[in-house]
Amino acid sequence: MAPQRTRPSSLAAGSNGHKTDIVLPMNQPYMGQIVSGVKTYEFRKYHISKAVKRVWFYVTAPESRITHICEIAEARTRKTGDEPLPLDGLGNKEYNERHPDWNGYDFAYEILSVYELKEPIALEAMKRTYGFKGAPRGLVYATLGMIKDFPLKDQKTVIQTCVRFREYTVCVHICVYIL
Repeated sequence: MAPQRTRPSSLAAGSNGHKTDIVLPMNQPYMGQIVSGVKTYEFRKYHISKAVKRVWFYVTAPESRITHICEIAEARTRKTGDEPLPLDGLGNKEYNERHPDWNGYDFAYEILSVYELKEPIALEAMKRTYGFKGAPRGLVYATLGMIKDFPLKDQKTVIQTCVRFREYTVCVHICVYIL
């Protein structure tokens, strides 16, 4: 069995021990596809820690700002015996069928909910207020200051949280935490 690839913890934006929220760069049109609900999974070539519950998406230039926070489920994989992804989103079928464009993208993270920041965080504010040295070019951890200054309850809910339990789907308008 091949070793599971995981991002090193040294990529923390504020080495503060808070590991539940990460910042990932995202290009358009992919961010728009997530916000519209067309894209229901985010595909990555690496495993994101199970401790991570939320992704803060930094939309790359020319926008250069964090615009949305998404709650995610733990990674799904394409290992033998794993259940295929539901065919309800852009790229899910190709992922399941191992389309050549999906080579290496072995981890799928279900987008459980999408929140639009009422006040996006511009790159300049990320540097000045939250200690970023530049635009995120890969996975970094959100700072405690960001998490404190932008609580989910104060943001605009774009997509409701949906959690799938084997044969049941539970959808609610508030955060669902599974312990």
